[in-house]
Amino acid sequence: MKFDSFNAKPQGQSAGALSLDGWDKSESQPEVSHVSSSQRELTGHDIANLRPREFRNVSLGLELYAPGKWHETKNSRSLRLHDMATGTKLKAKGFARQDVSIEKWVGMRLPMLTKEMPEMTQVAKPVAIQGENWGSRVQGIVTEYQGRLPGDEEDSHLLICCLRTDSMLISVTISAPTPVFAMNRAVYNWIFSRCDIGMAFPVLPALPASTRGTGARHQPAQDSYDYVELGNLASGMRLLNVAMLMFGGIVWSVQHFHLRGTQAAIMVFPFLALVAVMSLFGLIRVYRGADWGRSFKIIVGILAFIPFFNILAVLAINLRARAILRAEGYKIGLLACKEAIPESNHDMSNVIMLTVVLILAEFGYASYMNSRSSAAPESALTELSVPGQHFSISMPGEPVEQRLAAHAGVSNHHTYLSRAGKLQYAITYFDLASKPDEPGLFLEGIRDGIVSDLKAIVIEDNTTMLKGNAGRSMVLSAKGEIKKVTFFLAGKTVYLIEVTGPKSEEHSPRIAAFFESFHLN
Repeated sequence: MKFDSFNAKPQGQSAGALSLDGWDKSESQPEVSHVSSSQRELTGHDIANLRPREFRNVSLGLELYAPGKWHETKNSRSLRLHDMATGTKLKAKGFARQDVSIEKWVGMRLPMLTKEMPEMTQVAKPVAIQGENWGSRVQGIVTEYQGRLPGDEEDSHLLICCLRTDSMLISVTISAPTPVFAMNRAVYNWIFSRCDIGMAFPVLPALPASTRGTGARHQPAQDSYDYVELGNLASGMRLLNVAMLMFGGIVWSVQHFHLRGTQAAIMVFPFLALVAVMSLFGLIRVYRGADWGRSFKIIVGILAFIPFFNILAVLAINLRARAILRAEGYKIGLLACKEAIPESNHDMSNVIMLTVVLILAEFGYASYMNSRSSAAPESALTELSVPGQHFSISMPGEPVEQRLAAHAGVSNHHTYLSRAGKLQYAITYFDLASKPDEPGLFLEGIRDGIVSDLKAIVIEDNTTMLKGNAGRSMVLSAKGEIKKVTFFLAGKTVYLIEVTGPKSEEHSPRIAAFFESFHLN
């Protein structure tokens, strides 16, 4: 095929020479020239330098060559190529239809294009073209349009080629900004000359509208899942998978860093909210992209927001979505199918941006809280060692002794209190009349009494030992505060060490230093 490089007409024929009404008459057939792709017949272009590669859509039987750097997106009824550098776009779309003449196909397609792009004006009448290997199998007619699309700052030029075989109707559209189009017109002509239509791979037959909502895959008469539907399916699957990974990261962080209390809630809640929003939008996109049964949608939608069951829900969605995308000829990556997601979809960039903002905000909050903690005045630790007693412990400031009333079976009952900043420190000791026969049960009784008196929620409860003496270590939440308690039974003497303060101070190093300073002599 040869085009005049300035007016895109077959050489030797005017733009209006072809009469569609006379397509079947031999005298109306244009003269064409077959040109080998190995020749440098394109003005100013060497095709080898463009590193062309073959692009296929087996459902359409379409094969074409284009520069290898062009990005490909396709489904069972369309093929899209995009050159990021120049803004050139190629769209090929078709469907099975027998015994439709080429002039009727052009009469169908051009009004559709005018309706889709009312800003574009036809600047050349349709003319016949002939590809390298078409022979009598493929017939083609091409025309061109020019105009300024909404949002663009310059005019665009468009070539649309209607191709027809005995069983398939395909349109191939190439568009680019007008200056780019003028420079690369010969390349676009070469792409048309090398495209071909072979045996189409059979796709699922169309289903009647009554099957919608029954779980059966719906397919309109002319189109399978279109570009937008598959894009929704792929982008929704990616959102769900990323949300699951983020949720796992949040759970791991809470457990690994022992996050508790109000500060932890402030740190974790924004990320949980982001995961919930991602999951909701992911489900909506997936449901738009695949016509699954209502029962499946409801069950999966509920399970998606229940911990642990959400893993099963996302797995079920992935299995079904991957099956659809594979059937459409896409390759599935780790998180989703990137090629099926439209370039206009910015879900992941938005997620990344929000995550970075949250991380920076959390970092600022943590820095602020640390600065407040470090700025708070701290009293020097003073070792407390009571004469006649067999323990020592370091407490801030000057501990205040409280002699408590005697109880049946209890003697020598004392408590020493100290307050520094937001924390209150205390150590209590008392003697029993005799050593308990079962120390473990005795310690459990103390634990139950503490929980009952404080009406507290037990966050942690562990057994411990100190120089062979059994003990318990607990973390309690009561009345908006955190209380850490450790108690031991040494012979007939009970030692109870505790710190009370706001939840934000739960992991303060001062608390750890206080408990570690307790020794039995």
